[in-house]
Amino acid sequence: MLAEFCGATTGSFVSQVRKALAQDFQRVHACLTSLRDLAFGGRKGDPGFEQWKAWKALQGGSAADLPEGVQLPKVCAAWHGLVHDLDPRAGLRALEACTMMSLRKSLRRGSVWIDHSLSYRERDQMLIPPDQWESQREQHVELLGIQVAEGVPGAVVGQPDHRNRSGL
Repeated sequence: MLAEFCGATTGSFVSQVRKALAQDFQRVHACLTSLRDLAFGGRKGDPGFEQWKAWKALQGGSAADLPEGVQLPKVCAAWHGLVHDLDPRAGLRALEACTMMSLRKSLRRGSVWIDHSLSYRERDQMLIPPDQWESQREQHVELLGIQVAEGVPGAVVGQPDHRNRSGL
């Protein structure tokens, strides 16, 4: 299948996949369009989130190709040549493929999230809030049976002793 999209087999396998994704614009565009209504949140400067915001802005204007003079988000070196193609239509298609792959990576690493998702929500939402941790830290540590070093925040002295815990 890859051969039918790329024709010649020059470059690495990964570069061939990038080219194939950029040329398979119908499926890539359909994938991104299906995600359009999700309320993504993300860290400022995250490539996947910045590309997502740029793609949504371009879609708001119903762009069929990259408008001249548009400020593109930063893309990695591997995608740069494809996204900054001389053909603006090919550049938009490559940007869509790059956005899809970058968004996937950002979701997996936790720098982009969906608030209502259990798997892909903000990392801070999965943790005990800082003010609650400060007030209840000793209780949580005691429940886990961990010995902590005095005066060194977060330093563990010993492993949990499960032999003395009848309720666990």
